[in-house]
Amino acid sequence: KDAYVLGAFDNEKIVGVVVLNNILSKKGIRYGTHEYAAVASSAKRKGIASLLLAELKSEARRQKIDFILSDTAVQATSSVLYHKKNKFKIYGISHYEGRLYDSYNFILPISIKGHVISSWIGRIVLKKFFTNK
Repeated sequence: KDAYVLGAFDNEKIVGVVVLNNILSKKGIRYGTHEYAAVASSAKRKGIASLLLAELKSEARRQKIDFILSDTAVQATSSVLYHKKNKFKIYGISHYEGRLYDSYNFILPISIKGHVISSWIGRIVLKKFFTNK
């Protein structure tokens, strides 16, 4: 599979969703991109996004995904807080010419070769992983 979409429901009504997609392998390391999380305004501040992300992380472990990447606009305060609350670490900032915002680049280490990695190791892995150095 190259994508997972998880939803939270209140009876028959969907109240939240998270997505992990673009699951790829490079140099023996599997990773995916967490590009989307949304919770209905009537269900906000109840921990639904965090619960959905926890289930997504469990699925990532089952699928032997080593880390999850994500990004969000620096000005998107609630999204930045969501990422930090859920143990994503900032490893960079992307600058977009012609746009009025920058984005934080986040990593959520899941495991590498079966071992949980710390955020500083995650930065080293990313440097080697994406720059071939």
